[in-house]
Amino acid sequence: MIVGLRIRNFSLLQDFKLGLTREDLLAGQAQTVPPLGSLVALIGPNSTGKSTLFEGLAFLRDIILYGVPQAAALDQRGGFARLRSNLAPSPQEPLRFDLLVAGPDQEQDAEKSATPADQDPARLLPSLASTYYSYQLAVKADRHQRPYLAEEIASRLSLRSGSWQEEVILRQEGHEMSLLTSKGQVQSFQRYETKSPGLAFWGLDRSYPDLHFILQRLRGIFVYRLHTEKTQQVPEQGGHKHLKERRDNLQNVLNYMAANDRKAYDQWLQDSLAKIPHYQAKRQHFSLEEMSTGELKLFELLVLLRDHFPLICLDEPDVSLYYQMMEALMKEMRDYSLRNPDSQIFYTTHNAGLLQALRPEEVWILERSKQTGARARSVAFDPVVQAMYDQGLDMGMLWYGGYLDQA
Repeated sequence: MIVGLRIRNFSLLQDFKLGLTREDLLAGQAQTVPPLGSLVALIGPNSTGKSTLFEGLAFLRDIILYGVPQAAALDQRGGFARLRSNLAPSPQEPLRFDLLVAGPDQEQDAEKSATPADQDPARLLPSLASTYYSYQLAVKADRHQRPYLAEEIASRLSLRSGSWQEEVILRQEGHEMSLLTSKGQVQSFQRYETKSPGLAFWGLDRSYPDLHFILQRLRGIFVYRLHTEKTQQVPEQGGHKHLKERRDNLQNVLNYMAANDRKAYDQWLQDSLAKIPHYQAKRQHFSLEEMSTGELKLFELLVLLRDHFPLICLDEPDVSLYYQMMEALMKEMRDYSLRNPDSQIFYTTHNAGLLQALRPEEVWILERSKQTGARARSVAFDPVVQAMYDQGLDMGMLWYGGYLDQA
């Protein structure tokens, strides 16, 4: 579970922090910064970096999957020069990612406590894990604007004698590479590969369990974007186990589910259609073509949430949804977080209805200035918001009343 991140020099994210970071841990500020939990709502005006954050996470994932040059050109990104922030202090400053991931001990504890009782809106910040993993990546471009890996550091942070101690597992700076072996020895060598991260290679080797754990958390990020245009594509054949980010293989996923276990699929389909308010089948046999835009959108999200991803980023999932559909979606997202305590959902919204069931520590407000770019702040420690929340006002009402924007 990603408990915090810091992104620098990516688009309008000049120096953007969200949640508990590595610097916070090492500085002894872990008790004053709320870590990110299983549900994270990102709100704020337009052009404050909400969608840009998701694009940054998708870019980091693609670097791990495909390498730096291909990731910079994928998905109409247009190359490294378009991704790099024009707010960077100097052209030599690299684009940096710094993520803090909770160790498996916290995920196991969350699984034991993931009961319906956890929905009690008690204002308790997530407990600290005994182990965290930090992953830092820096990308630069040469004089021909070809991006390359400038620095990569993966480390383990452990709580010892009341303070956090950091141990580097993997480090690459230029061509100098060091790796902590399974026997606890540091192996140093020359690595001339600067296109793909070392994590993408050594993380596949289970004899490096720490790196394997980090890799699994980062390469499984799913980003659900708003599509402004629909392109005509030839339908693919056969069944697909997972929904693609463009969601153009929805019927393929249904085909896979039906072929894999018809009885289970029929039951899941019946239960899912019952979650769509006012849905009435127009044919004897279910068909996606019979659904309205809102019904199809909610059904698509239900299909996505039946799967299991380390992190799902939903960009404005409430668009085209009737208010009762938003209630159904909010319940499904909360149920997903209880079923999968090692997973997270980040989502952006402009609708107060998608905040009603959240706690203060689950809501982050994004703002933007011309000098510093986008920044995020939590309402978890705002005394006015928490006092009103204690009196029974939900987060949606507080946002609609203007109290979150003034936090």
